[in-house]
Amino acid sequence: MAVCQVSALKGSRTTASKALLVEPPVNLSIMTNTVVEKILFDAQGQKAVGVQTSTSKIYATREVILSAGALDSPKLLLLSGIGPRDDLKQHAIPLIRHLPGIGKNLHDHLWLELVTVQKADHHHRTSYINTPAALEEARVEWMQKEKGPLADYFLPQMIAYLKSDELVKSEEFLNLEEPTQMFHLAETRPHYELISVSHPLNPKFKFEHSLKIHDYASFEAEYSPQHIPSISIRAPEKYLATAVAFMSREASGEVTLQSSSPGDPPKTDPKFLDHPFDRRAAIDSVRRALDFLDTPGLAESRERIGSGPIDRTDEEILKFVQATGISMWHMCGTVKMGKPTDSSTCVDNNFHVVGVEGLRVADMSVAPLLPSAHTQAVAYLVGAVAADKIVAEYS
Repeated sequence: MAVCQVSALKGSRTTASKALLVEPPVNLSIMTNTVVEKILFDAQGQKAVGVQTSTSKIYATREVILSAGALDSPKLLLLSGIGPRDDLKQHAIPLIRHLPGIGKNLHDHLWLELVTVQKADHHHRTSYINTPAALEEARVEWMQKEKGPLADYFLPQMIAYLKSDELVKSEEFLNLEEPTQMFHLAETRPHYELISVSHPLNPKFKFEHSLKIHDYASFEAEYSPQHIPSISIRAPEKYLATAVAFMSREASGEVTLQSSSPGDPPKTDPKFLDHPFDRRAAIDSVRRALDFLDTPGLAESRERIGSGPIDRTDEEILKFVQATGISMWHMCGTVKMGKPTDSSTCVDNNFHVVGVEGLRVADMSVAPLLPSAHTQAVAYLVGAVAADKIVAEYS
């Protein structure tokens, strides 16, 4: 448990794009508003030679490196004829390479938020939104000094990675094979994550980009915390949202094509809560989070629970998870890196697509396992390792 780290500089979020691409190197050309539709191959269908975009064909001098993420990288490979033979046949896509693992092994974290409405004198993080004047004052302070209440915008306060003794005693855990049990028992594998957040409140009318409000007369309307559109809080109520993320899961989903058209998004099935162990892990994590919120230091400042299960039975907690759980956008595993002896392997340890020359994949789709953490650092590491290997190969 610690203060939450964020990617920020001087009060503003810092992305990989902002850190690395504001002044791109001279050998990098960035084409915006350009959609890659498929990978191009030589006449023998053995070597990638370029890409077809929505406007032109672009040819590679050495190789093609695909970094479209865990949803679009498998989509592009499938559209290009690389993937499970039967899936490609279904959409009349000519086969370049039969790789049954493409689009399979999809992993992601499911999460939700428990919301408690706090007593008026115990919480101040959303005080700047109580009146139009307070919001305008906070906006001016941020624009002029990059300080003040809006510097806290979306900023989590606490993060914890925790294990559950109850989970590892459950029937669902004991029914897992021994190697899988040992995997979940490892010191580096937490069972769930807690983050305390106080997202800004969304009024029932919209904000402009300047953070000014369209209709001040409607300011006393009900509000909803970000990510929780079904919960209404009356201004000037204060609230605390505790995010609960489920770090342990057994089911894996898949990414497939809706059609052979590049314009159609992929069909994604994460298979959240499909496995009995995943349901047990979710129920136990929410119950332990509610127990945490009942500790004296937090309970004494609580006015009421704004979002949570009706009671703490397994049935009601599971209903709450099914109704409110959403993706953390931590997708990975759909172009799995693995050993040559594994039939589901899609790329080798040099990021080469198996059985295809001149084609690599370098993004979270190659991660064979879902990290028990946020995936940002792992994604950066994947890129750094791939870059080192490519540079070394051509040096």
